[in-house]
Amino acid sequence: MSKSGSGPEAPSQSRFYWLSDEDVGAAARLLTLLARGEGSDVPAGQPLVAPTLEERARHALALRQRRIALLGDMFSTEAPFAMLLALYVGRTRATPHTVTELNEATCLPASTALRWLGPLVSGGWVTRTRGSDARRAELRLTKKAGKALDDLLGALP
Repeated sequence: MSKSGSGPEAPSQSRFYWLSDEDVGAAARLLTLLARGEGSDVPAGQPLVAPTLEERARHALALRQRRIALLGDMFSTEAPFAMLLALYVGRTRATPHTVTELNEATCLPASTALRWLGPLVSGGWVTRTRGSDARRAELRLTKKAGKALDDLLGALP
């Protein structure tokens, strides 16, 4: 900016940009990946562009079709698949999930989760054992389910 009248321009004022903690964390993760040499699978010169909404929808539909092909018709419904995903995400926990924790993780009503537990257990996808407190069931993902989800999620770009 110049002052009114003639003369040299005033020194530019510094501009501050505030970053959220989330932005700082994302930048730190990116720098870590770059320092390790990871992320080089993107061809040089190809822009890193977020997928369009249509591409995301197409991807979601393709994933659903692959899910049904790998896991079977029972998993065309979202409730049992959500239950498997929640157990998959929590499979490294030291303690198994309870039905209540599974309901909270999947945002499913208790009646829906309980209705689907029987078929999931009888299909060999989930094990249900009596916990230390006889009123609580402990739920774990089976090896069969873990392998199927590894195959399904490993196919993601």
